[in-house]
Amino acid sequence: MRLPPLTKADMTAEQRELFDALVGKSVGRGESFVLDEHGAVRGPFAPLLRHPASGRPLQEMAAVLRFAGGLPDAAREVAICVVGAYWRDAHEFHRHADIARTAGVADEQLADIHDGRAATFADPAVQAVHDATFAICHRNDLTDAEYAAAHAQLGDELMVELSAVVGYYTLLSMQLRIFRIPGDEPY
Repeated sequence: MRLPPLTKADMTAEQRELFDALVGKSVGRGESFVLDEHGAVRGPFAPLLRHPASGRPLQEMAAVLRFAGGLPDAAREVAICVVGAYWRDAHEFHRHADIARTAGVADEQLADIHDGRAATFADPAVQAVHDATFAICHRNDLTDAEYAAAHAQLGDELMVELSAVVGYYTLLSMQLRIFRIPGDEPY
């Protein structure tokens, strides 16, 4: 890990304020979701807390995308899993695969995503999100045909939301990789 472990005792007042906001957004999971067994901040929270000026708005964006967005839960979680798999980010992939399962995504579909293969979904909106996210990750763009197919299912507002989800989770995955923050499970 390139960032030294950060515990609550080591935090500045600004970091503690952000920490409390992060724990508050962890809906029923509390400090154990943010802290590891040694009391150090884990996962994507470690870099967010190191720079509270950017961590605070990023945490707010995460809350909007996860809890106030318009994308169906399964579609949003598939997008996050595609991003996590593309970046080979064990933390984001495994955390969100669990949420995706709860939203109805099958293990076979998650295995395809994990292994970098295109997955197939019965729900046209989930399929559109998967296909668009896969193309964005693998080619950094959408062709006109890919955009039209996704847009036909999602419309303007959800296309913008999808781009925000992909961008936000790409940022988290990139930070986890750059700072060598371990995932909870091997990839």
